[in-house]
Amino acid sequence: MPGALHDFLAALEPLGVYPDLKASLNLKADLPDRPKPINLGYITKNGQLWTNPAAWETPEYVWRPYMERLAGLIGGTIATGSTNYVSIDGKSAPRIERFLPNHRDAFVQAIADMLRALAEQDATEAGTPSRFIWQEGEMIVE
Repeated sequence: MPGALHDFLAALEPLGVYPDLKASLNLKADLPDRPKPINLGYITKNGQLWTNPAAWETPEYVWRPYMERLAGLIGGTIATGSTNYVSIDGKSAPRIERFLPNHRDAFVQAIADMLRALAEQDATEAGTPSRFIWQEGEMIVE
C-alpha cells in the first residue's frame, strides 16, 4: 500500500493537492479565493479514508458529486446527518485500499472535478464567471 499511496499523492500534485500530515494524512488544496485550504479528506493511521472535511466549507452541490463518485467506485454510500462522508455501510469509512491502486485515476478525476467546481463557484461569487480547465497539470481560466 505505501507504493500505491505514494503514486496517488504524486498524481494529485499537478492539481495542487498536497499531503498535510497531522494525526492523519490530510489531502488539502489551496485555492486563490479561499482564506484557508480545502480539505478533501484524510487517511487515518488504521487506513480509513474519511471524506467529511470536504463538506465542511463547500456547498452540497460541490461535495455531493465528489462523494457520490467515490462511493460509486466501491459500492458504498454517502452517510448523512451531523456529518457527511463516504461510507461502506452507513456507519464506517472505507479503507484506502478499497480505492488504491485500482481506482486511483477515477479518484484523482473526482478531486479535479471538485476543485474545478469550487474555482468556478469562487469566480462567480467574485463577479468574474469563467470556465476552468486542466491543461498540462495547470488550472487554466477561459
